[in-house]
Amino acid sequence: MAPETLNLTEAARYLKLGYEAMQALFEQGLVPGVSLNQKHTLFLRSDLDAWIHETARRQAEERRHGVLPADRAVASPRARRTRRGMPKPDLDANERRLL
Repeated sequence: MAPETLNLTEAARYLKLGYEAMQALFEQGLVPGVSLNQKHTLFLRSDLDAWIHETARRQAEERRHGVLPADRAVASPRARRTRRGMPKPDLDANERRLL
C-alpha cells in the first residue's frame, strides 16, 4: 500500500515534475502541503489528487473561455534565468512603474 504522506521529492515524482518545479509550486502556494521546518515538507497524496482534479477542471474552463496558457504557467526558478545566471528583467513591471 502506498504511503499517505509524501516528501517533496516523492511528491515531485508522483506529479511527474522536477524537484525545483515542485518546490516552486509549493512556495507559490499553488499546491497544498505543509512545511515542518526548513528541510521537511510533507504532502498528502489525497490533497495532490484533489489538486490535480481541481486544476484540470479549471484549465479546461479557461481553455473554453480562451485564456492564454501563459496566464497559468509556473516556471521553475531555473527556467526564469538567462544563460549567464542572471534573472530576466520584468519589462511589464518596469512599464507599470513608469505609468
